[in-house]
Amino acid sequence: MKMKTVQMWYAVVFIGVSLVSCGKQQEVLKPIPQVQQSQQSAPPAEEMKKTEVKAYAYTAINYRDPFVPLNVAGSAVRDSQDTVVPSIDMMLLKGIFDGKKQGFALIEAGGRSYVLKENILYDSRRRPVSGIKGTIKAESVLIIDAAGRKKELMLKKDMQ
Repeated sequence: MKMKTVQMWYAVVFIGVSLVSCGKQQEVLKPIPQVQQSQQSAPPAEEMKKTEVKAYAYTAINYRDPFVPLNVAGSAVRDSQDTVVPSIDMMLLKGIFDGKKQGFALIEAGGRSYVLKENILYDSRRRPVSGIKGTIKAESVLIIDAAGRKKELMLKKDMQ
């Protein structure tokens, strides 16, 4: 019996609270502050200085064209004949890395990066560069071009 009394009591309180909260509410209107406009106006277009915008050209020679689709017939895929053969006179040795099985050397020539690995020079797209071979030593690299000219590239003192 007590349970029904408690349930009736909750029902009466719920209905009472609902009826009290449903009364008319008066809207509170607040005055909107007036925004004062400055008396100065923007200068006419003729008076503004004209600035020239320099054209920007994207020259990412070593990277693929982002607008060419990947793995699609007709896409710009270069074969190994398009590799740029650098002059050994322009080559700079950037680093030598000694791996567990084999080492490789990083070489820069004419703003392009190359990797010498297993006596073969590769460009940045991992294509072998024809006509240039090399041997990796402890602190230098011996480069031999197609004409038989030899050049030893040494690491700089600050890199050792």
